[in-house]
Amino acid sequence: KVVTAEGGKILGGVLAPFPTTDFSSYLLQAQASGAKIIGLANAGADTINAIKQANEFGITKKQTLAGLLVFLSDVHSLGLPTAKGMYLTTAFYWVATRRAASGPSASSTSTRRCRRWSRPASIRG
Repeated sequence: KVVTAEGGKILGGVLAPFPTTDFSSYLLQAQASGAKIIGLANAGADTINAIKQANEFGITKKQTLAGLLVFLSDVHSLGLPTAKGMYLTTAFYWVATRRAASGPSASSTSTRRCRRWSRPASIRG
């Protein structure tokens, strides 16, 4: 829904059994689709393996990966050269009331951003 609501197209989808160590057939299908962005809706070791294999196959030279459940520790595990350029989601709780040591609360920051861009804050800004 989000992709199409923002003007994007979903060109296909495939389900991989959990857990999986070989993502080659799934990644090659995604590569052949010509999609600009390949969404990875898996987690943990499966996500790490899929991202590493996509890089090994050269998929990330022309297409961008979007991990729907990627943690900072996953990025550290992959290394910056492998994780470079990919999109990921992260937790952001906009009504947080604790003040950072050096700045305003997340809630007031989010409110200002929402007013400025007429939408809630996100990782992009």
